[in-house]
Amino acid sequence: MFTVTMTSRGRLTVPNEMRADLGLAAGSKVTFVRLVNGEYRVLPRTHNVMDLAGLLYDPNRRAKTLDDEHSSQTS
Repeated sequence: MFTVTMTSRGRLTVPNEMRADLGLAAGSKVTFVRLVNGEYRVLPRTHNVMDLAGLLYDPNRRAKTLDDEHSSQTS
């Protein structure tokens, strides 16, 4: 686990070991993804969109059908 401190300008310094694990270098971008439980996951932007598959899955929520979506837009 890593703990970092945010500066007054909102900047975080990513520890060396974490940068190496994520393959980050100067100028790299990261994405903060909010999970269903309210936690966040930090992902390097080097991944493709398929790496996000299932990340927001909530087993307690019923899947919406196209009919559900259509009826919610017309209500």
